[in-house]
Formats: sequence, C-alpha cells, structure tokens
Amino acid sequence: MFKGTMLAVLVILILSLSACTINLGGGSVSESMAGGVFRSDDFGRSWKQTATVLSPADQPISIADLDVVELRSDPTDKQGLFFGSLSNGLYYSYNYGDSWQKAERLGNRPIASLAVDFQNRCTWYAVSGPSLWRSTDCGRFWDRVYADARSDILMYSVVVDNYAPSTLYMSNAKGEILKSEDSGVNWRTVGRFERSVKSLVMSHFDSRILFAQTDNKIFRTIDGGETWTDLKDKFKSFSLLNKISTITTSNRQQGLWIMATSYGLLKTVNDGDDWTAIDLITPEKKAQINDVVISQQDVNKIYYVTDYVFYSTVDGGRTWQSLRLPTARRGWRLETDVTQDGRIYLATRRWDK
Repeated sequence: MFKGTMLAVLVILILSLSACTINLGGGSVSESMAGGVFRSDDFGRSWKQTATVLSPADQPISIADLDVVELRSDPTDKQGLFFGSLSNGLYYSYNYGDSWQKAERLGNRPIASLAVDFQNRCTWYAVSGPSLWRSTDCGRFWDRVYADARSDILMYSVVVDNYAPSTLYMSNAKGEILKSEDSGVNWRTVGRFERSVKSLVMSHFDSRILFAQTDNKIFRTIDGGETWTDLKDKFKSFSLLNKISTITTSNRQQGLWIMATSYGLLKTVNDGDDWTAIDLITPEKKAQINDVVISQQDVNKIYYVTDYVFYSTVDGGRTWQSLRLPTARRGWRLETDVTQDGRIYLATRRWDK
C-alpha cells in the first residue's frame, strides 16, 4: 500500500513539473495548447478538445492556442457555434465544433461580442474595438456599420431584437447603450451609466426586456431601452455583492434569469422583480464564477465554471457535482447545445489574460 501511494505521488509530481494537467475531467492538455473549445456530450464528465481549423491548402491549423472572449451558439442552426478570440478574429463551426472556419476578411482583430439575425440566418454582427461589423453572407464579407468617433472607446456587446431584427442594441466602455432601428444605419443613445456596460442580454420571450450589466450593477428596461431601472434595491439582502461576472436567461421558462456574482449565483423567475440565492458547493478559496449557463432543454440543469472547476446541477441547485477542468488554463466561457441535453461547450483563457 505504501509503495503504491509513493508511486502515485511521483506520477503527480512528474506531471506537474512537465506543465501537464491530470486527467480528472476526461482530458489532459498542456497550457500552451489548451485553448480553443472543449465539448462534453455527457454533462461535463468527459471532454474532447475541438480546435481544428479547415484551411484552403488542406493543411489544418488550430485554435488550441487562442484565448476566448465570446462563445455563442447559433440560434438559427442547431450545429452552429461561434468563437470570438481575444486577438485572432472570429471562428465559426457548423458541425458542433468538430472543425472550424475563420472569418478571414474580418482579420485578426479581437471579437468582444457576436449576434445573429434570428430571421436572416446569414446576417451576423461582430463587435471589435470601437466598431460594429456586419456580414450578410455568413461571414464571407464584412462592412463596418458603426465606428465610434472616439477611437479609444471600446464597444462591448451587441444584441439583435428577437422579433424585429432590424433593431439592434449596443453597449460601450463609456457606459452608453445605443439603439438602431434600421439594421445599424442610424443610432441613438438610449442609456447612460457611470460605468462600462459589459454585457446586454435580451429576454427570449419579450424583446422589450433587456438587462445591462456593469461590473457591480444590473439595469433593466421593459420598454425597449427607452427607460432603465437600477435594480440595486433588489440586492440589499445579499452581503458582499460587489462584483457581477455575467448574467444569463432561459429560453424555456419566461422570467428566469441567473446572475453570477461575488455573493454566488442569484436567480429570478419574474424578470428581476425578486431574487433568491442558489445554494452552492463551497468553491475553492476566493474562487470567482466566470460564467453560468442554463440548459436549453431543462431549466433545472445549470452549469457554471471557475478558474479550476466545472459545476453542474440537475435539480435546480439542490445538489451539485464538481469536476476538474480538462485543461491547464482558466475556465472562462460555457455554452449549451440547442438540441442535445448534456452537450456543453467550454472555452478558456491563459492565466495572464
């Protein structure tokens, strides 16, 4: 028994010194090539890295060394997935991530946000730097439809109206929310806040309802951005809530939103009028929840990721399972599959990003 224990310790030590991860979640990838996307088909128990990029010269390249900003499924195609990188452009897949193509004409610019027209499936919008770019042919060609005159102002998020796709919303680092009702030709400011609006999220059931997220506040509109309400009074009972990582909403249950904060996960079932805490397994010390998603088939299945660990629940948060990540990088973004329950996508960041 003693010899077996010593041997296990030596194996772990050797793997640590060689900068490898131990296979605790179905994969083992060194930090240098641990980027791109990982896919699980069994609720996160095992993972497969999906990073191959198809090239015209039949010489496959890889996104395994890239860091993610945006990971999003295509609402118009059950096999579609988008990967917005931190420094090397936009990639898309139409086979569940098994292979990827690069939006070459968009270049190597960072991609902060990506949105798809729900009615015109080949119309895509991509936010990069101070600009918004649009493609009407599924990513082959791109036109810049918005450029902020202040070149140092970054755009953060773009959303397409679910029911009126000519209506767009966009947020920036200045704390402004912009709205266009003619597919990006003309814009007006419909919100001004003290801090950068990092994310805009729209209800799947009522496109007049949007949440705007800053580092530590959530604002809500119920009239398409004409007026905004600071929801800070809704969170007075949650101590230590001084940071918000992300917010997501359900496509199955109207009114359901989940927010990842420094307090933990908070949930509302009435579009933000009331919030409750979801009980969690005590995470590793000082762990930050980087992303949270809800299953697109079952609202009781919720997944979140920290730097080291993937967590899942199948009963709305009463019990949780935790698994180490299949990578030496930080777990950063999650996405769930449109059709297959248990299929989850994970994308990562280097530790210095």
